[in-house]
Amino acid sequence: MACRNIRFSCPIGADTCTWTVECCDGTKYNYELDENNTEDLCLTQGSTILLTSQYGSWNDTSQTCLTNCGDVDPTPIAGYEYYEFDDCNSGAKQIFRASLSVPVLIPNVVRYNSECWQNPTLTNTTSNVDISSLQGFVDCASCAVFQLLQHLLAHLHLEHYLSIV
Repeated sequence: MACRNIRFSCPIGADTCTWTVECCDGTKYNYELDENNTEDLCLTQGSTILLTSQYGSWNDTSQTCLTNCGDVDPTPIAGYEYYEFDDCNSGAKQIFRASLSVPVLIPNVVRYNSECWQNPTLTNTTSNVDISSLQGFVDCASCAVFQLLQHLLAHLHLEHYLSIV
C-alpha cells in the first residue's frame, strides 16, 4: 500500500476546517484543522478526501511517507520495526528498519556510511534504511578493525596501481 504526504490548509476566517480522510492502515478519520494553519498527513495514495466544512483545501505534495496518519497518528506503518542506533564514536543517532515479513536478527553493531552504529533500541521514528542490507558486528571494536582493514586494502590497491603506471 503506497502512502503519500497530503498537505491540508485552512484559511483565515474559516474558524475550523474539517475533512474525512483514509489513513494508511485503512481506517477512516475525521480530521480537523484550525483557521490559518497548514498541516501534513500521511494518507493512502488515491484515497478519497472529503471536505466536510465550508472552507479548506488540500494538495498531494508528491512525496511518499511512512507513518499511519502523520501527526495525527505517528504509528509506523505495519510491516517494519524501527531501531535507533548510536554512533560508536560521536553518539549521533541513526534509524534503521527491519521487515516484519522476513525474520531479521538485529546485530549489536552495524556499519553504515563508513560509520559504526551500536545499542539498537526500538523506536517509533521511521527510516527507509533496511538493516538487513548492512554488515553486522559483535561490538564497536570489531567494526573499527574491519574499517581499518578496508582502508588499508584500498590504500594498498592504490599504491599497486600507482607503481604500475
